[in-house]
Amino acid sequence: MAEPRDYWLSLAVYDEFRGVPVRKAVARGYLDLRGMPRDRQIVFIRLGSLFFQGRSWRRIVGDTAAEPAAQLTAEERTELESFRVLRREIGAAVIRLLDEEETLDPFVRDATLERLETMGFLDS
Repeated sequence: MAEPRDYWLSLAVYDEFRGVPVRKAVARGYLDLRGMPRDRQIVFIRLGSLFFQGRSWRRIVGDTAAEPAAQLTAEERTELESFRVLRREIGAAVIRLLDEEETLDPFVRDATLERLETMGFLDS
């Protein structure tokens, strides 16, 4: 049986963006999708869709496939790269979110910042 459409890409997206509160940054207006041009909205919405599909494969189904990025087609690698380009913008939005989140445990804040830095979401 063939893998479902976007299977490897969704796993790669989930693995690369896991632990980064992108949805919360969007929900609280730190990333304003409404104010973006349509082509940017499409990229962010596609990113979110693939992330939650990958999350379902990993967390609900228990899929443990290793190195999904190695399985991508050339077209899928190009799309994954289009999501990686958003990292600095996402990182800046999450920093603003963390700075203004008064109820956030300092340990969680520090762990999130460390993860952002390790994953390339922050300027060095």
